[in-house]
Parts: sequence; C-alpha cells; structure tokens
Amino acid sequence: MNNVEDYHNPIVLERADPWVYKHTDGYYYFTGSVPGYQTIELRRAKTL
Repeated sequence: MNNVEDYHNPIVLERADPWVYKHTDGYYYFTGSVPGYQTIELRRAKTL
C-alpha cells in the first residue's frame, strides 16, 4: 500500500497532539505541543 494522504489539523496549524476538553467550569481547554520549541501550549475559550 502506497496510499498516503496529508493530514491538515483543523484546529490550529503546526500543533502536534492536539486535544480539546470541555471542563465543568464551562470553558474549553486546548493543548498541543509546539514543534521545535519542546513546549506544550494551553489555551482556554468559552466557545469553539
């Protein structure tokens, strides 16, 4: 099998391992690793 397709992250560009979680406080929390910086980004929002 040589069928390979590109995956485009619909949440945010250039973030690996994205994860969205809706907490009981009503906020959505987004985490994702930042390529090349060896860090994890955390964002919080009331809506998606």
